[in-house]
Amino acid sequence: MWGVIDINCEDYQVKAGSIGHGHDGFVFRCTIGPVSEDVSSSLTAAARLGATIRLVFPEQPLLLERVEIERIDVACIRIVGRVVEGETKKGLLS
Repeated sequence: MWGVIDINCEDYQVKAGSIGHGHDGFVFRCTIGPVSEDVSSSLTAAARLGATIRLVFPEQPLLLERVEIERIDVACIRIVGRVVEGETKKGLLS
């Protein structure tokens, strides 16, 4: 079982970040890159198995559940997930 996977956003270019509100709460989406094929595959597998992903920004981490990962091009992925409010504890992978 997967726990929380940390993505240090200072290691990537984070683009097109947006947040919206739906019937199930707040949803955050962004594109990050450059991302290797290994990282993309690992994140995709973890998301399919229900992992929670924490996007670690300098000021405030953002914890996402029900995550979907989509390969945008060779070096970029889109991350979409429901925001878990009030949760900022350190994850399993940093």
